[in-house]
Amino acid sequence: MPGESGERAPSVLGELVDVDALPSGRAGADALTDGRSRLTWAEYADRVARTAGVLADLGARPGDRIGVHLPKSVDSFVAVHAVLRLGAVMVPLDALAPVHHTARVMADAGVETLVSAASPAVLAELASITELRAVLTPGPDGETPAGVIRRSEEDIASAPPSPRAAVGPD
Repeated sequence: MPGESGERAPSVLGELVDVDALPSGRAGADALTDGRSRLTWAEYADRVARTAGVLADLGARPGDRIGVHLPKSVDSFVAVHAVLRLGAVMVPLDALAPVHHTARVMADAGVETLVSAASPAVLAELASITELRAVLTPGPDGETPAGVIRRSEEDIASAPPSPRAAVGPD
């Protein structure tokens, strides 16, 4: 347990769930699988760092609220940990909820950046009734709502890794 051996206890969730702290000799072992995708620990850490880099490129900063609007999957775990790495606030959004409900939660939380695999029609509707300014999709490029910046899987693959944000408890 942290503290018993002189270790400092994690003060923020990003420290508790540290994908950079690879288990000794396990970088090539499976970290996540969802029946469609599989990532090793090394791939997972790299993908989290690159996804955080793309979110930062979209203008997200520590303390910003970023919506994660994905079904439970490898992509959703990557998105959550990328948001934490950035020092932002992860706002979980039910990918199966009606658009008006998702929009209300986004508005209440102040979400301007969204990680979503929703259809272009859903993204356009969300953009029309919220302050959405940026979308990261863990799939291929698609249609982008007017006034919204969009990044995709290709951008993640070529992005430089983001350093971990220096954050602490409030």
